[in-house]
Amino acid sequence: MKLKSLIVDDEIHIVKNLQTVLPWEEMGFISVETAVNGQEAIDIVTRQSKIDLILCDIKMPVMDGLTFIKQLREHNNDCEIILLTGFQEFQYAQKAIEYQVREYILKPIDYLKLEDTIYRMTKQIKLRKQSIMKQQKFDSISDLAYEKVFYDMIMNYSSSPMYTLGLNEDINIIQSKQYQFCLIHIENYFKKSMEWSKNEKTLWNFAVRNVLYETLVEFIDRPIVLQTRDGEWSVIFECDLKTFKHIDDIKYYVEHLEEVIQKYLKLKINTAVWDKTVTMSLLSETYQKLQSVLVFRSNKLYMKQESESHSTSQFSLWYVVKELITGLKQSDRNKVEVGLEHLIEEINSVTKHSYQTAQQVLHFMILHLIREMNELEIIHSVEEQKYWKMLKHSSSINDLLQAINELVYFCLDKICNKKSSDVLMISAGDYIQHHISTDLSVDELSSHLKISPSYFSLLFKQHFQMTFIEYVTKQRMDLAKSLLIMTDHSITKIGKMIGYVERRYFTKVFQKNEGLSPSEYRLKFRDEGVKL
Repeated sequence: MKLKSLIVDDEIHIVKNLQTVLPWEEMGFISVETAVNGQEAIDIVTRQSKIDLILCDIKMPVMDGLTFIKQLREHNNDCEIILLTGFQEFQYAQKAIEYQVREYILKPIDYLKLEDTIYRMTKQIKLRKQSIMKQQKFDSISDLAYEKVFYDMIMNYSSSPMYTLGLNEDINIIQSKQYQFCLIHIENYFKKSMEWSKNEKTLWNFAVRNVLYETLVEFIDRPIVLQTRDGEWSVIFECDLKTFKHIDDIKYYVEHLEEVIQKYLKLKINTAVWDKTVTMSLLSETYQKLQSVLVFRSNKLYMKQESESHSTSQFSLWYVVKELITGLKQSDRNKVEVGLEHLIEEINSVTKHSYQTAQQVLHFMILHLIREMNELEIIHSVEEQKYWKMLKHSSSINDLLQAINELVYFCLDKICNKKSSDVLMISAGDYIQHHISTDLSVDELSSHLKISPSYFSLLFKQHFQMTFIEYVTKQRMDLAKSLLIMTDHSITKIGKMIGYVERRYFTKVFQKNEGLSPSEYRLKFRDEGVKL
């Protein structure tokens, strides 16, 4: 761990002696900056990365040492300071203590004494930095665990209600908590992303997530910003119903997000907000409803109200979209054909009331289908371009229906022609995600996929590059670590939550994979002074 120091003194010979006499490198310092007065020192501290130790004179021109230290502390700079001075008056010592100065060395300087002092303070600085690093590491792991719980609830990956115990509170408390849910899409994301490489796409999504989080954290405590799909983010934050802000405040936050994203990333966003708070158990349902809002509405900001009246046809159309996508994912030609028939029926019904609405609905359905197929890597950039052009030149209902029909069958043929093993393993991974807390087995999965256990094991190893047991164990260990960090539940309880009935067996598996027992893993963080 390398440190940085700063010498502030207007006597050049003293500065040179301090630079050369003291064994800075041996004491762990990689740089020794110098300044001739407090103002120059302020400038250095402002533009430099963290300064760890400052040796400072009191009497200097332009700005004296005590004024410099006062301004330093006003900016919440907590670096260690040693005062070097010829003054012995009590008022200086008193001021130094007020500004959290730990050491006070009189001139002429005893360099051996100063060296011993710096060695001692260096140890304290390193211990403090190590403690901060450990806390930051814990916070990072804690945030990831916290976000994983919410992500899995939104995506409906948890089959057991016990999973909701992942937040350090008992089930009654966690179920009573209320959350505000916003869903954000980048406008025309796929048109823009076609010009990006895979790496650029990742960087753009990462940038959007960071800007969203950094903006929200100014207003909201611990906001959760999750990328749920390419170009889509779910924003969730906890609300106390007693102090819940008016929906106009939420609207202000969202509009501010739009301004910031436009300013820094030159992107436009569409946002759907559920105007009522929801419990954790309703996150997945709310997510799907907000998705339908963004598919069927073109508003920049849409406040979705629970009590709002919606036409039956809108929900029917959203069901048809899901039916088509499910049929495609399962490469079920019959289900796809039935879905297309239902689509024509629903569109005919909507057209009787509003031709324009039917056009708008079909337009967004095509966008949604392209998005879903893009995530499954069924459609690539060249094919996307083709359908964007088709969409651009499709104006009538018949044209749009023809575009959807062609898109759906193109994707169906590609999925059916894709290696059957890939399709099977996608289904296997999805099944595991939804049943991770149950007693999973090769026989259960192979029966679900209607293939032999030996063939399943062979395909699984080829696809995931690990055995079925290794994969399931890894998923369970990741979840176990989250629960150990985020909760105070017993080891037995956590074991049962992730599919291990016997505590002894859970402990044995955990220790084999992590090198520590579950109790030791939890205590490791507590020993670092972290309150779980």
